[in-house]
Amino acid sequence: MTQKFFEDNGVVSLRAISKEEDLRQPCRFFINPPPEDGRCDVCGRQMSELTPFGGPGDPLPGDFTGEKLVKTFRLDCPYPDEIEEAMRKAKKEGWEFNSLESLLAHFSEEESKKLEEIYDKWADRYEQFSKSWECRDCIVLGDLEYFEKRSQRYQGHGNKGVNYEVELGERGIISNPPSLDRNIT
Repeated sequence: MTQKFFEDNGVVSLRAISKEEDLRQPCRFFINPPPEDGRCDVCGRQMSELTPFGGPGDPLPGDFTGEKLVKTFRLDCPYPDEIEEAMRKAKKEGWEFNSLESLLAHFSEEESKKLEEIYDKWADRYEQFSKSWECRDCIVLGDLEYFEKRSQRYQGHGNKGVNYEVELGERGIISNPPSLDRNIT
């Protein structure tokens, strides 16, 4: 069953979709539509290959039973290398963090200040969010894993894939993008 944020005066915004017919909504204006090809924006699997939400192990709060893709919002660009390294270190050490502040609390005052300056410069240019239609397996990924998986999806696809630098540059989001060919572990 398709879930809608709203539908009013020919304007439609979907929240989740369960079948390919949902990709073609009769409306005047479609806000943040699902991918035309019916693929997860992260892993690229087709709707017919996806496990529906709901039942044992369902990762989302709320009832998305039967849905194949759910709309969420993600960062457009990966974090700077230094921030990603700090996040990797925190994960390796088993440190709990859910924000920049809680991440920096694990570092010395000097390290925290340096990382915060790096983050602030990055955020001024690149911290923007876009819609992402994701499957049950991908929607639970953290930022590092999300960018890694998304990068893997488009490697080796030539012109069929998305070139983040070109896509984001054409949309006026970035003019000097960070490299997305990094191997994040």
